[in-house]
Amino acid sequence: MLNSLLLRRLLGGILIVALLVVVVVTVRFFMESSMRDKHSPSSQPGVDIGLKTIHFTESEAGRKKWELFAENGEYDKTSEKTTLSGIRFIVDSDQKGSVTVTAGTGEYFHHSKRLILKGGVDARTEDGAFFETPGVAYNSKTRTFSTKEHVRFADNGLEVEGVGMDFMVDGFAARVHSMVSATIRPDKRGR
Repeated sequence: MLNSLLLRRLLGGILIVALLVVVVVTVRFFMESSMRDKHSPSSQPGVDIGLKTIHFTESEAGRKKWELFAENGEYDKTSEKTTLSGIRFIVDSDQKGSVTVTAGTGEYFHHSKRLILKGGVDARTEDGAFFETPGVAYNSKTRTFSTKEHVRFADNGLEVEGVGMDFMVDGFAARVHSMVSATIRPDKRGR
């Protein structure tokens, strides 16, 4: 009987120690997991929604003014801004059809409807005119593309390079600001 009582106490003690070990390991795991979550950097502070395959459109009086497509984006509600990548932006023009602009990255500001494009910006019209620049901003109210960076513009055999440009979609007019050089190629596109 003494052996039986001793065996029960021994098994009870082992069971209590095993339970304590399980509780300690579980608590430690959750504490370390919590600390890792606090210290791990998030993709971007302030990001409310991450999106894939984005499509924005602006219309006025039933007529489409522009369309914006992006492969990825992150919307920040506090600044009302969407950060984009893999961008294709199409602006309708009365003069030359539509202007299609591609860029690696960009930011769209919802309140002002302003778009900033960066990373190999390439803009082309339906009839072959184009401009290339590292970065450009589009103002939806004035329907103007603007850059302060190097730009190359070509249309109907005229090729212009310089620094800074304003390109008005309505009227299809470009004004290059400084360090301008121009080449005229009769009967050729400036590609």
